[in-house]
Amino acid sequence: MNEITLYHGAKKIVSLPEYSKGTPFNDFGAGFYCTRQEDMAGQWACSRGSSGFINKYSIDLDGLKLLDLNSEQYTLMNWVAVILHYRKQRISDPSTARVYDYILDNFLVEFDDADIIMGNRCDDSYFTFARSFINGQISYEQLKYCMALGVSGEQYVIRSPKAYEALRFTTCLPADSAVFYPKRKVRDSNARAGYWAEIDLSDGSGLYISDILIREVKADDQCLR
Repeated sequence: MNEITLYHGAKKIVSLPEYSKGTPFNDFGAGFYCTRQEDMAGQWACSRGSSGFINKYSIDLDGLKLLDLNSEQYTLMNWVAVILHYRKQRISDPSTARVYDYILDNFLVEFDDADIIMGNRCDDSYFTFARSFINGQISYEQLKYCMALGVSGEQYVIRSPKAYEALRFTTCLPADSAVFYPKRKVRDSNARAGYWAEIDLSDGSGLYISDILIREVKADDQCLR
């Protein structure tokens, strides 16, 4: 048995998560979003300043296909591609369209048969960081640095009927907004402050999205490691 504990922050008690619920435009598409960090789930539950609940579950990973975007098999570019695939953005010019097409064509991983996707959460400032990289404002190395600011946290997304069936609700805990909302604000503000304090936007060194396109960098290129 390969059992782990997961937490889901919400405004209500979710004792029976329902398959096919949720918006398809989240980080990794429609699914039930969880974390292994109880504190992070509390921040998610209080993301809009009101109190909620930390729902606790157990799940046996044996027999389930887990796509781990943080494993050595993948790079941050694979994560960027998945985010772009699901978070639909308005494309205003041909050069931006070319960037999007290249990233999706060369770095989007096969995930249709994955029961669970695991990878970094892309909320608040972290989506801004990813967009800055895509727009050519920061380098790939700077993006990796930015993703460590404020600790975005890993998320597990329950995607398939099989994974939903394996998920077992155990209990729930109250999430007090007076405790968790300030933590969320501090985490986000620390990330943004670190971005402006450490990232020199005039620094042209490093691997930029334009370099990736010109050099036709692929998913297995060592420069991404």
